[in-house]
Amino acid sequence: MEKLFEKPIQETFFKKVVKPIRRKEDIIILLLETIKIFLMKDFIEVTEEKGKVILKIDKMSRLIFQIENKYFSFNFPFNIEKDKTSFRVYDSLLGIDIDNKFISTLISIFNQRVMTNSFLDDIYCELACEDNSINIDHIRILVERLSMFESGYLRYDYDTKHQKGHIHPINHLDVNYSDGSTFKLGFKDSITIDDFIDILDLKTNCHYLNKI
Repeated sequence: MEKLFEKPIQETFFKKVVKPIRRKEDIIILLLETIKIFLMKDFIEVTEEKGKVILKIDKMSRLIFQIENKYFSFNFPFNIEKDKTSFRVYDSLLGIDIDNKFISTLISIFNQRVMTNSFLDDIYCELACEDNSINIDHIRILVERLSMFESGYLRYDYDTKHQKGHIHPINHLDVNYSDGSTFKLGFKDSITIDDFIDILDLKTNCHYLNKI
């Protein structure tokens, strides 16, 4: 059964969305910050909307961000449900809700620049001493799972600043994010957010590549 949820991107969240993605931890942190947005009760901010984030779950399970002339997307590794007033995000394998306490703890861990096993063991020990309400085994499993999940990162740019003929076309897809694995696919014309979602949708007709 298809699920399609949408949230506006306001000023505070926008600053987090536009941060460059250079490593896996950047995607994980943005994933967690986005879950926080979905868990928040709806309210009206006075700031201007800067875009939107879409969560589409069907045969695909992806977060899709639309900001300015860019769209980008990556995998959503959890489950989500919505009642009339709120969302519930949970891990079906562990049978736990991903609540704000879990999210804050995970963000603090993935914000660290060192992620060795010994360092993580020290973090888990420290967390256990500080707050016995936190299930350290659940945190450990979530850290491992998020560290290994396949992000499937894809970004569309309309980029007039860095255009360079067919080397860096104005309209292009960036596949992957790290310098060693990223590559571009060019478009002759700009695409809409609906086009971008359709490219990702496993239930719609495939798009084809043509040589120039």
